[in-house]
Amino acid sequence: MKITLRSLILTLLIPLIVLITRPLGLSTDQSIVLAALLLTLTLWVNKTVNRTYSSIFLILVFLIFGNTPLERVFTFPLSDNFLLIVLSFLFSEGIVKSRLIDKLLKPYIGYFASSLPRLFLSIWLISLVMIFVIPQPFIRLILLGTIFREYLNGEGFEENVKEPILLGVFLIAIVTNTFFLKGDIIMNPALISMSGIPIGPAQWTRLFLPPGLLHLVFLMSVFSLLHRGDLRGYIKKKDRLPTIKLDREDLKKLLLVLLPLVFWALEDLHPVPGTAVILVGIILMFLGGILSLKDLGSIQWSLLIFLTATFSIGPVMSGSGTAQILFGQLRPIFPQEYSLFMLLAVILAAMIIHMVLGSIVTTMSVVLPGMALLTEGAMSPLLMALIVFVTLALHFILPFHSVHLVVGEGYGFFAQDRVIGTGIVLTVVILISLFAIYIPWWHFVGLS
Repeated sequence: MKITLRSLILTLLIPLIVLITRPLGLSTDQSIVLAALLLTLTLWVNKTVNRTYSSIFLILVFLIFGNTPLERVFTFPLSDNFLLIVLSFLFSEGIVKSRLIDKLLKPYIGYFASSLPRLFLSIWLISLVMIFVIPQPFIRLILLGTIFREYLNGEGFEENVKEPILLGVFLIAIVTNTFFLKGDIIMNPALISMSGIPIGPAQWTRLFLPPGLLHLVFLMSVFSLLHRGDLRGYIKKKDRLPTIKLDREDLKKLLLVLLPLVFWALEDLHPVPGTAVILVGIILMFLGGILSLKDLGSIQWSLLIFLTATFSIGPVMSGSGTAQILFGQLRPIFPQEYSLFMLLAVILAAMIIHMVLGSIVTTMSVVLPGMALLTEGAMSPLLMALIVFVTLALHFILPFHSVHLVVGEGYGFFAQDRVIGTGIVLTVVILISLFAIYIPWWHFVGLS
């Protein structure tokens, strides 16, 4: 109890200072918003208070003092993604309960993934294929994580071995999603719309695929070294080439799973939206006996509340004017000529603002216009936009800095502490990759 009380006092110290001093000319409401955000972020990290309670607290403060329309505070539950993620819990549960992963994917993963590099390669290949099968990135990640968790569980690996591998699944998928314009139907098009620079699918692939592949190899090499103590536990004998045997019941389940996936993959060719396709797929799973009413408990409501809080941060910080005040402090110290220091300033500024706002898309909406003014006449607008995008898409410290990691941590694939330790190290990796891989490649293809 004493430890908790001491922790709470330390947690309240900085928010109280913000409330009392109102730094940078913040108004009373803006100070309350910033103090509540800092308090909640600290509570999320040190876990002094249940994350659901602290998330509800933050939402309530935003509603009362955020001076932001209700629909922007609740941007996540009012979006199509909310229902799609709710349905994805049930759809993923149905795939697990069908045991098709055991009969179809596990044998081939086990056969191919006889070593750690081959395991990571198999993760990448499946992630790559799923981009063109499942349009929604969150659902893709949940299914991808579920596939490899089931595989690792079936092989009997210890938790300390499974956790870094599952985090690796998400990191591989996050990087791979940047390779193609359709890799992330939310984040990637946001770069085009917010920067105002048209980028077609072919140009997007030319800009991101070659440097992205090199970055992915570099990232996973460092990741493997960072977690080498746990990853040494991935030792298995090479399996024989598997033979697949499906009975009549298995074929029925396969049809119930594949039917909605095929319709979803062909979404551009028919008028039925993905949400309706998955809903019909879930209904078929209930009618086919794969799912039952007790499986409604697989819906992670605490995760949905957390996602609601994380998605509200950016809109409220922008809507209240707090983000603009914080961003304005960069102008006097920002380099005026194109140089290594200007590139570094763009990257670090994007990282710092992302650390506060959390949401990648919202941070882009704040950073891109600001950076366009600060770098006008000195840097190519497209080069600036690409640097900001890669920085925000790949950088994280806490799970809430990437909604994909929020989903992974909330779904129990890995713990927050693992994310933080990895994120700190990978910050250096991203800086190196930007200067040694991405920016040289973009200069090579004609950007300056």
